[in-house]
Amino acid sequence: MDGVTENPLIECACGCGTKFPKYNRWGKPRRYVRGHNGRGAKYPGQKRSPEWKAMMSDGRRRGSNSPSWKGGRIITNGYVFIYQPDHPQAVKRYVLEHRLIMEQYLGRYLKPEEIVHHMNKITEDNRIENLQLFSSNGKHLKFELTGRSSPLEGRKIHSDEWRQELRQRWTGENNPRWLDEKASERAKRRRK
Repeated sequence: MDGVTENPLIECACGCGTKFPKYNRWGKPRRYVRGHNGRGAKYPGQKRSPEWKAMMSDGRRRGSNSPSWKGGRIITNGYVFIYQPDHPQAVKRYVLEHRLIMEQYLGRYLKPEEIVHHMNKITEDNRIENLQLFSSNGKHLKFELTGRSSPLEGRKIHSDEWRQELRQRWTGENNPRWLDEKASERAKRRRK
């Protein structure tokens, strides 16, 4: 610490009573223990009532009690999520709407490996007539890819003539690796 020889212990300014060194390792004075300056108090040293603390820790401000509540319906990347904190497959308290609709239709929870497919490819259209259930992602992919050609199909890399031409071009004396003796020596050294 530059110019500071003593580092007395002081109490945290938030009123928690925690004692800590007044100066940090760079010699700057501190008033709070790390993390205590943003406790929501109107002024340093203000204490909150036990009722207020219980209300904040209870989670009463979650969900519909939160001031920023917007109805529990979120659209992310074209998929609709519904607030369902008690659902067994909820992710951060939200479940995909098309899975909920399929569960209501079947009268049971879906297994994690089951896939709900949108037949018209519009992911926000969650009518039951538009949804189809697959028992696995493999069966879903088989359905999706049936009748489609491979993206590589028809390219020159698949033709036998092209492969034969490559073999003739790069075998024996025409292979550039053998033409460059220094390259082959370097390769031998690397192998050792």
